[in-house]
Amino acid sequence: MVAGCADEGNGETTATASSDSDSDCRTVTETRTDTLYDEIQSINAGGTLTWNPDLERGDQLTIDVTEIDGARPALEVEDSSGTMIADIGPSSNIRRTLSIDADDRYYITLENEALMTSGQWDIVLTLEREYEEEVCN
Repeated sequence: MVAGCADEGNGETTATASSDSDSDCRTVTETRTDTLYDEIQSINAGGTLTWNPDLERGDQLTIDVTEIDGARPALEVEDSSGTMIADIGPSSNIRRTLSIDADDRYYITLENEALMTSGQWDIVLTLEREYEEEVCN
């Protein structure tokens, strides 16, 4: 996404500016927060849910999963080479914010490790990203 272009996301935007005293231009930095996923999801015994977002260096990804009933979720996040970024065992409430170090495709997996218990989870994935744009008068 290019700063200054219209986006149909449902995010929030904040902006800061700095200027260069030698020109009539300034750099505007906007921080945009977008909800990538926000749903209550039913999960079968032994089932998994996976998302594959393309993330950029400097992004902040927040994963928030709450057990509503039934089995507790386990979370794994890997990059495209299989390097584990986060590994959280089954818990009734998972909240993790990841600072992304490299542009890559990431694999977010929630797993129901219970083999006989299904359940429901409230899942929210939020992405915070900064954009810079030079504005000249």
